[in-house]
Amino acid sequence: MSKRDHVYRFASAAHWRRCLMHGLMPGDDGTLRLRTPAPRWEALPGAAEPSDRVALHPLGEAFWRHPATACSLARLRRGGHPSGLNIDGILARSQRWVADHTGLWSFDGCSVRRHLVDTLEPDFTHHFSAPVLDIASDGHDGLFVLMAASPLRHIRIDAQGHISANAIPLPEQYTGATRLASMHGGQGLALLGNDTLHFLRLTRQPPDYAWKAEPGLDTQLAALGKRFTDLGSDGDSLTLLWNEAQLALIDAAGDWIDLPQLPEATHLNDAAVRGGILYIATTSGVMHLHLQQDTPAPAGRAQLVTPVLASPGMGSDKGWSRAEIVLAAPLPQGARITARYLSTHDPLEADGRRAIADNAALPVTARQERLMAPAGRLTAHDRHRGHSFIFDPDNGAGLVLDLPLYTCEDSWLWLELTIESAAGTPPPVIRELRVRNPNVSLAENMPAIYSDARHDPYGLARDLLGILEASTQALDARIGSIGARIDPDSAPPANLDAMARWLGLPWHDGLPEAARRTLLKNASPLAAERGTRAGLHRLLTCLLGDEGVERITDTVCDQPPLPLGGSDGTGPRLPLRLAGLPAGLAHTNGHARLDATRLPGADASACPLQSITPTVHIHLAARRDTRQQLSPLLDGLIADFIPSGLAWRIHWRQLPPFPIPPDTLRDEDGNPLLLEANGPAILEQDSQPGRIVLAGHPARRLEDHGLPLAFRLL
Repeated sequence: MSKRDHVYRFASAAHWRRCLMHGLMPGDDGTLRLRTPAPRWEALPGAAEPSDRVALHPLGEAFWRHPATACSLARLRRGGHPSGLNIDGILARSQRWVADHTGLWSFDGCSVRRHLVDTLEPDFTHHFSAPVLDIASDGHDGLFVLMAASPLRHIRIDAQGHISANAIPLPEQYTGATRLASMHGGQGLALLGNDTLHFLRLTRQPPDYAWKAEPGLDTQLAALGKRFTDLGSDGDSLTLLWNEAQLALIDAAGDWIDLPQLPEATHLNDAAVRGGILYIATTSGVMHLHLQQDTPAPAGRAQLVTPVLASPGMGSDKGWSRAEIVLAAPLPQGARITARYLSTHDPLEADGRRAIADNAALPVTARQERLMAPAGRLTAHDRHRGHSFIFDPDNGAGLVLDLPLYTCEDSWLWLELTIESAAGTPPPVIRELRVRNPNVSLAENMPAIYSDARHDPYGLARDLLGILEASTQALDARIGSIGARIDPDSAPPANLDAMARWLGLPWHDGLPEAARRTLLKNASPLAAERGTRAGLHRLLTCLLGDEGVERITDTVCDQPPLPLGGSDGTGPRLPLRLAGLPAGLAHTNGHARLDATRLPGADASACPLQSITPTVHIHLAARRDTRQQLSPLLDGLIADFIPSGLAWRIHWRQLPPFPIPPDTLRDEDGNPLLLEANGPAILEQDSQPGRIVLAGHPARRLEDHGLPLAFRLL
């Protein structure tokens, strides 16, 4: 690959959302697949009575309300059966429910209340001076409250029930908004009012909230022939709109997702979406719809248009090379991908088409059609522009589909992909899209007789080279990845053991992957320091981290023997008085050792140093699981590293099973001084009686018999 080669790469959800997409859904793993909702609505078991309110817990639990049955609330836990509870007060009258990890929020008039999510007991209530129009999650188990004030304002209540100091005014153009929804985990807001859908983004973090309108995202619903009275979201990227008779869902790219028709004679009262499942409360009960159904997949068709791509180079650095569509699996039977591109060298034309792509007032399909429509100001010398390249299982059997762009010399380019799938077969999944520029090719090294258009007016030689370059991309990529496959940070786990044996490192295949990569990164200093105390310290640090190696002591070097007398005069002069108990006084106890202390006699071979074995004492600190994993392997690693004949002893100090803050007070031995632990903790071998608190919702009130267990003052 040339140093001049540049790539536009689409390989994540954020990348795909820069495109205009219809019928497509980016996944959390960066892939792009057809959006295939279930073909029909399904009734929720045990929820056939008319319902007027529904809310979804972040973990999948559903709540709904039956107004005709004495205002009863029903809940469906994941994998369980519906259970009912009679309710009254604000929860029974609220026009909106918001469920989060902590509680179930509701409002009525000027009041907002939270009920504990486990017991549905009232937790706290806030009363405001102005009527509440709507509520929405703040993304952190708190609440945004939209108030009917002039100008329109909203207040935030955090997860602990504290109210932000001041009501936060919204821009004046949103005065008519009556419905509120949270987007992108509380980093954005959606407002509905006067047949207009507005989007705002957070510009200043809490507690000093400030919002700014998202340019180009306001949608005039009336101009689209759509009128909705209510608004919701999944808290992230999906916006939900509905009225009594119809329902609409908009993704982050502004695409209106196709949904099946509601059953006949069904009156829609409320809706909620979370985790890829859409729930509706209707006069026919509660129904739900899975927004993604992979098997069996119905026939589908979707379209994508990239944002404007620029290749502003001059001379040999201008133009385009090719586009590469990387698939997760070969195209299944009946599937097809059609690709075409449009380009221009006119900056005015490029700006005009960019404005079309940014016009959120138009549906995505209309923007795609206008954006890819040819115009007179497009240059006409590119024989491939507007041509449709079709890939199907017969001519696109590989994982990389190549689209030639080398005939395009314009500065701006748009690429369109149309993806089709057959019923009953898995839809195509695109893992990555790459568009390369400039036109870097082997053609640069061809003689002029082959590269000059006068001698090859149909571009046959360049087409043949294009086939060669496209067919060798996998080989070139494999050659280019050789360095990454032997780099400790990026090498596949299967390569690590072979790399260590090439380098002659102390090694065991059972070491954790992180430790093996660290050893490989320190291969050079480990080889230079082999057999030394510094090298042993480095080896153990690679396995246990900087804090895992406390000290290494060599008894011979750090505690040398002291000679007495001697002909060379190195020891104290003899005769030498030895202090101690009188010779006739003997004590027999647990510390007595018979014939253990004596001075050598005339036998010169009885050297006292012969009884001293050079020993290295290694003091390590680790948690129980780390010690259990490394202890069986450590002796073999040390034996392979230190000089032969040197003995060693390992002394372990067990660390607590939870991380200790660095500023924690410690005793003389370095152990942390902890006050009474306030759980939750794990009941296992490291547990300490009297210091374990089982997880659960903290008690907040006095019971009939006094304070309950685990009562805490907050």
